[in-house]
Amino acid sequence: MGRPADGARHFRLAQRADGGLFEGLAHDFASALPQAEIHAPSPGYVLNAHFAIGGDERRALYAHPDSRVVYPVQVPHGAVLTFALGTSPDSWGQPGDGVEFAVIVADRERTEPVFARYIDPKRDADDRRLA
Repeated sequence: MGRPADGARHFRLAQRADGGLFEGLAHDFASALPQAEIHAPSPGYVLNAHFAIGGDERRALYAHPDSRVVYPVQVPHGAVLTFALGTSPDSWGQPGDGVEFAVIVADRERTEPVFARYIDPKRDADDRRLA
């Protein structure tokens, strides 16, 4: 409706109501999407969604390949990053050679990769899950 801040607030309230917001959570990237800097080839390539694989349904930050999402976040000392990743079952039969997920933390002085994982569920059945 053109009011991203209101949408983000209601999204967080809905998460609390359905138990999707964890106690002690320092930053919820999915609900903070309106504040993120999005680099994507087309509108709709990055969005909040619900994602299901094999009956395991979760709310998710959906990012189509060749998209990048940048969040301005203060990372507290001792912080722990937790998340799951996967690709839509609809994509398993599509052309392509898998996807690499990466998380990079950067400040004014340095850039540090903290996570990277390549999955190819089309060729590797073990990658056909949320992990």
